Amino acid sequence: MKKYFIFFLFYFISSFCFSDQIILECNIKTELENGKPARKKIYKAETIEIFLNKKEKWINDEPFDDWLGNNELKNRIITSYEDKKKKISFSFKKFHSIEKENIESSFEINFEKEKSFLQFIKYYHDWSGKIFFSSEISGKCKKKNS
Repeated sequence: MKKYFIFFLFYFISSFCFSDQIILECNIKTELENGKPARKKIYKAETIEIFLNKKEKWINDEPFDDWLGNNELKNRIITSYEDKKKKISFSFKKFHSIEKENIESSFEINFEKEKSFLQFIKYYHDWSGKIFFSSEISGKCKKKNS
């Protein structure tokens, strides 16, 4: 049994180290709104796909090409991607204009590689930049079979 576990863990971790694009299927266990349990659970009976593209330094619930195919949108965002041994962290900030003075929305994704655990938090900002609403999901993921 231990050999199978080690093989599976090696296979799962190596798939994150050597592939440009990976699709994860995540079973969402927790849904929060403004830090409290969500009244209406959107992901109660379904999974969410997360697209991880190491080459483009991207992780999101939409593929890289879908988000950034629009040049107008591309000029209104700032992203940050950090891939460490045990964790991938990604942040995305969308602004109201290309001057990037007033933030419209943002999100953070943290993925723990060894535990296959995902945390995805979205923030919505008012015109002064203050967060007026947040939405968070978290759960376990597995690599989607092609």
